[in-house]
Amino acid sequence: NGHRLADPDSFRVLAQKSWDQRGKFSTAFNPCVAMPFGPWDTLARTRTKILINGEQLDADPDTFSVVRWMPGSLLTWRDKNGLQRKVLDKENLAWDEDLTKHCLDFSLLEKKVFWRKGPACKQEELPGLDPEQFQPISDAVAQYQDSLYTIIETESGDRKLEIVKLDDPNLIINKRFNAGKRHGYLLTRAEGWPYHSGLHVFESDGPLILLDNRSPDEREAHLNDHPFLRRWYARDNRYIYSFDGAQLWRYRTADPKQVRLIWKEQHSGYGYGVNYKTGYLDGKITDDGEFIPAPRNEATK
Repeated sequence: NGHRLADPDSFRVLAQKSWDQRGKFSTAFNPCVAMPFGPWDTLARTRTKILINGEQLDADPDTFSVVRWMPGSLLTWRDKNGLQRKVLDKENLAWDEDLTKHCLDFSLLEKKVFWRKGPACKQEELPGLDPEQFQPISDAVAQYQDSLYTIIETESGDRKLEIVKLDDPNLIINKRFNAGKRHGYLLTRAEGWPYHSGLHVFESDGPLILLDNRSPDEREAHLNDHPFLRRWYARDNRYIYSFDGAQLWRYRTADPKQVRLIWKEQHSGYGYGVNYKTGYLDGKITDDGEFIPAPRNEATK
C-alpha cells in the first residue's frame, strides 16, 4: 500500500508479486529469513501512468486491469484500448514456459496450469483454468476460486490430485488455520526432514470462530527450534480446537464462548533475537479430554 505521504493520490503501489511462485507456505521457506521470497515485481500507478518496476506502460490507468502477470517475465493487461502484452524478460519467459527446466508441484504458464503427477517431473495439465486466478499456497495445496487443489502422496509413492470445494466461496486460504462456515481447512506440515505439506479438512459443530486476536504468520511461527512454537485456536458450538501446524487437538467444553487465551511474552534467539507473545488456553484439560475454562474475574471482564 505504498504511497506518497504528502500527496497520497499522486502515486500508489497497486500490487507486488514475488518471482518465486511456490506459495508462502512452501517447505522451501527459510525461518531465518525475515522477508518473503524475492525478488519481486512492483505494479504502481500515478494519476496518469501505470508503472511496472518503475517502467511506464502504454496503458490507461483508469481502465487498466491485469489479465496475466508472470513476475519477472510477462505482463498482459486490458484497458480501453484492448488487450496488450509486454514481455519483461525474454529469457525468463522462455524458462517459465519450458516445463523441462523446472520441476514444481504446480507450474503456471502464460495460458496453462500443470501439476507434477509423478517422478522425473511428469507433468499433467489442468484444463480450463485461468493461471492468473490459480494461487499455489504450499507444495501440496493451491486455491482456484472456491476450490482447493491438493496433491496427495500415497504410501507407494504415487501422487494423486484431489479437488476440495470450500463451504464458503469467499474464503481465502491465507494462514495455517482457516475457518469456513462449517469446516476448518488446515495447512499441515509434518515434522522431520524433508517436510511434507498437506491439507486437513474437518467438520465443525456449527460456525467455526478463530480465537486469536491475530493469527501468527509463517515467520512468527518459526521463532524457536520447534517448527511451530505458536498455536492457532478456534471454537465452535461444542469444542475448542488447538493446532500447531502439524497436529490438531479437539476438546469438549461446556461453554466454548467462555474460553479465553492468555498471552505470555517470550524471547527467541533462533535466527535473530526477538520478543513475541504466545497465546495459551486459559484453563485445564481433564483426563477424559474435556477443557474447563479458568473462572473469569468479573471485575476485569
